[in-house]
Amino acid sequence: MPTDLPDDNASEWSDDDQPSKSQRKRDARAHLDVAERLGSSSESVIDAMPLPDNLRKAVNDLRSIKSHGARKRQRHYLAKLLRHEPETTSAILQALDLQSANSQTQNRQFHTIEVWRDRLLDRSDQVARNAVTEFAELHPDTDIQTLRQMVRACRKHTEFDEKSGQFIGNQQTRLLFVWLRQNIAET
Repeated sequence: MPTDLPDDNASEWSDDDQPSKSQRKRDARAHLDVAERLGSSSESVIDAMPLPDNLRKAVNDLRSIKSHGARKRQRHYLAKLLRHEPETTSAILQALDLQSANSQTQNRQFHTIEVWRDRLLDRSDQVARNAVTEFAELHPDTDIQTLRQMVRACRKHTEFDEKSGQFIGNQQTRLLFVWLRQNIAET
């Protein structure tokens, strides 16, 4: 058996073209993660994605399965389909990341509005007045008179809960929340 290989056959024996076993495992895990994110996405998000028919069917099947074992098998099947379509997978991943970023932005905006509402309805009159002034400085196009009227109406028609230290919500506080959302979104 010859021990010396010719140089022209050396490239046939090279493993440089093949990814390492660790890299293949990382790639498989990444495809499983994309499959899981697809399976947990809402129907409207799935409908807006650039999915071929076979992937769309696999995603819908995954979303409909409740059994843990069957769901795991379907997720692995979807990951296998994704491995065979790298361009589609990258487009799906971009769409999922964009959707996630939009969701995070909406959550931050919602929490910002809640903080403003809580500050405006603070039990301390001084804190509430300072909050109105600060809101007016940050949002110069705001109708301050309307804001003050809404805050007064909320304080008049709501009860203060001593345990939580906050006003108990009612129609007035919901109206204030909607008004704040509109005014913060405009700036």
